[in-house]
Amino acid sequence: MKSESSSFALVGSGRVATHLAEALVKGGMKCSVLYSPTKAHAITLAKKLCAKAVDSMVQLVASPVDFVLMAVKDDAISEVASYFPSDYNGVVLHTSGGTAMDALSPIQHRGVLYPMQTFSENRALVIPDIPIFPEANTREAQEVISKITKALGSRQVHYLSSAERVKLHLASVFACNFVNHLYALSDDVLHSIGLNFQLLGPLVKETLDKALSASPKKVQTGPAIRHDSRTIERHLALLEGRPREIYEVLTESIMDH
Repeated sequence: MKSESSSFALVGSGRVATHLAEALVKGGMKCSVLYSPTKAHAITLAKKLCAKAVDSMVQLVASPVDFVLMAVKDDAISEVASYFPSDYNGVVLHTSGGTAMDALSPIQHRGVLYPMQTFSENRALVIPDIPIFPEANTREAQEVISKITKALGSRQVHYLSSAERVKLHLASVFACNFVNHLYALSDDVLHSIGLNFQLLGPLVKETLDKALSASPKKVQTGPAIRHDSRTIERHLALLEGRPREIYEVLTESIMDH
């Protein structure tokens, strides 16, 4: 079976589902059916993919496809998997970094296709540049994953176990989600004096460039690493509530790391 003729069913219509499905179709695969509990979103995405939007998981499971790509919230994976009978012959993959492959049990051919990237609705991504971290429990599942990564044009594919992938996901939460929350707190402080976050662009970019070129720990700067207690006290005097608590915890962590 050539990758160009591979057909798939899509569960989900959110940002991850949209980006991956559109890239797979562009790469020569066919999205046959799509299901999402948000029917309006499912219909809109199905039109873009030239797919059929179905009304239930029962209809999707009954559709003959080579694989099913499940791009849903982590907490919904096991529930969606329960619709597949244990003798289901197709390959079923979820896209979660923080969920074990066996959340798809007892599906016979199961796996994970985790794209380590943050996806936005109206922001284009270079899909081949996104590192993919797959896992497969059978040769059939692994062959499907190989066809998918070929269709995506993936330049970085690294197989990991579920235990390893959860740690990778943890690292990505620190580097992406937590850092972005700190950006939001910084933005609040800047707004209090009539400035905007874009002013920090050169500082943020230089910090990231240094962290990527060496060890982040080695390039740490700021009052905490210098143990500059007077500056730290001045900062704390300007803060209250949760932002103050976060500042104190991070300052202590930098000093002890």
